[in-house]
Amino acid sequence: MTALNHSSQILSHDTLAQWLAKLGTLSVAHAAHRLVQLLKQLKPQADSDPALQLQLLLGLIPAVIRIIYNLNSVVNQAGQDEKTHKLSRLCVQLPRQLGLNFSLWAESGRLDASQMPLAIYHALQALGHADYYYALDHQPPSETLWKKTAALYRRAEAYRQHRYDLGNLVAEYQGQATIDAVVKRNVLFALLQPARFDDDRIKALFLFAGCHGDDVDFSSSPSTANPLFAWDLQGAQPPVAVKHTLKTLPDGYLGIDTSRLGQALADNTTAMALGVEFRNRLRHHLAGYRDIFASVVPVKPQATYFVQGFDEVCACLQQRDKLTRIKQMGGQDAHPLLARREIALMPMEHERHAFHALAEQSRPSQRAPGRRVHKMRIESERYVLIEGYSFDCVIGEIALICDDDTPPVLVVVRQQAYHDPTGAMHVLLEKMPGDCGIYAIAPKADNRKAIVLNETMPYAEVVLASGRYDRQGRIALINDKIIVLGDFLEASSRFARYRFSFDW
Repeated sequence: MTALNHSSQILSHDTLAQWLAKLGTLSVAHAAHRLVQLLKQLKPQADSDPALQLQLLLGLIPAVIRIIYNLNSVVNQAGQDEKTHKLSRLCVQLPRQLGLNFSLWAESGRLDASQMPLAIYHALQALGHADYYYALDHQPPSETLWKKTAALYRRAEAYRQHRYDLGNLVAEYQGQATIDAVVKRNVLFALLQPARFDDDRIKALFLFAGCHGDDVDFSSSPSTANPLFAWDLQGAQPPVAVKHTLKTLPDGYLGIDTSRLGQALADNTTAMALGVEFRNRLRHHLAGYRDIFASVVPVKPQATYFVQGFDEVCACLQQRDKLTRIKQMGGQDAHPLLARREIALMPMEHERHAFHALAEQSRPSQRAPGRRVHKMRIESERYVLIEGYSFDCVIGEIALICDDDTPPVLVVVRQQAYHDPTGAMHVLLEKMPGDCGIYAIAPKADNRKAIVLNETMPYAEVVLASGRYDRQGRIALINDKIIVLGDFLEASSRFARYRFSFDW
């Protein structure tokens, strides 16, 4: 099957139709590869005719949608192996490349007033579908695509084209007739944090975002009061939650209000039927957890220690492991997982008396090197609400709740608000359930750590310092074990969270 030459006069609707007819005779994987190659050839060139190129890209949309659908059907029926992962990546590559091509044309300065909204709209539709397939493949969102999405939204705003009704769209796009509707669908899907859910729920979330994007309100005014979420239109990240304590938006940010949708979820009046637990989880998030902040039970709070920050949490867990080993030398019970980690040196025989003496004093010294706070009682098992004074947190920060007598609980900061009657700061934390421990990453001199959760279970998780990681990536530990990264779960500017398994 020959490639098409984008710069020649041979490329026309007739030759494209013939090429697509031949494409239909190939296997779905082979056809997808060919289509990706063609899309790469159709990037704007100096001698490209904008009108012809846009029409060709528009003509390829049905083929892209059909092949992605067929690829996804094969992936759903196949087992989890390397071949399946390659097919999943093709589901991402096709809409990604299509969206980038439309985006490049929108940026080219060569489109007229009628062509510009078409290019922006179809770029945003394709990029939104690429983001959806990134989630289904359990990969982190693409910074490149979100940078493009922000730039396209700015351009549509500048040209006042974001509410222009395009009409005459392919069936898959008819739920979003305007640029504004597509952007809101994409933004809402990102806000729903799809990577934290299984495939069936990710699919439900994309449909939900398509149905309820219009229930999301945007505001670019710097004086927007207490926005629930914000999107940096100059950046390369998806929208993020905003602390309740933030009074105004920084320059260049778009305020996002999802309170109407949160109320619709509370009233169970959304277009889609969702399970109670799933609906409540979305409701809490989209309403800024305000109902949880308001659910404090009026009983005496419990004192506890709060450690925030990846490095600080690692130091605390490492200290607790060492103290538990000291206890072990003193004849007390040790945690059964410690023998697996092997991250501390064992004492020589002549040193045991010193460790025994330290063990006698270990109880008072086991206090975490963090802040003493009060844990409030709330009507939720998933979350922890703490109260303190004169301290601040970052949403998306990794943290630890630890007491002298109970195992530490790994948490993520989800929201923060002032408690008006007392002037205290209330911080809402979401638990990462399970036993947590610490491993040292090789080489030892780098002093890098991996926090693990439920390491002996099939659903084991690893929390790493913020950075770029690849699914199936391998991380060597100093004890000769290897962490193999699985599904992406969550990331922020502070940490990255994945499923994982061990290899030796």
